[in-house]
Amino acid sequence: MCDAKYNLGGIALPIASSTIGLGVYYDHSIVSIASVRAKVILKCFATRDSFTLSKAFTVFVRPIVEFSSVKPWLHVKIKLF
Repeated sequence: MCDAKYNLGGIALPIASSTIGLGVYYDHSIVSIASVRAKVILKCFATRDSFTLSKAFTVFVRPIVEFSSVKPWLHVKIKLF
């Protein structure tokens, strides 16, 4: 965990070990694992081609971040009208 202190308008911001983004709960461990994998991709691949790097991110990082997100294709479609 980071020991940095952050202020916003002179008010100290609280330190949180988890966060909610777009309704999905992210624990510090999930974010740190995804961050490490993203950094390893940049370190291991010699190319800087955005298409190749985005495919590597989709394969290695995105499943970690999306494991707890809502998967709309698993829900039954509801006809409203």
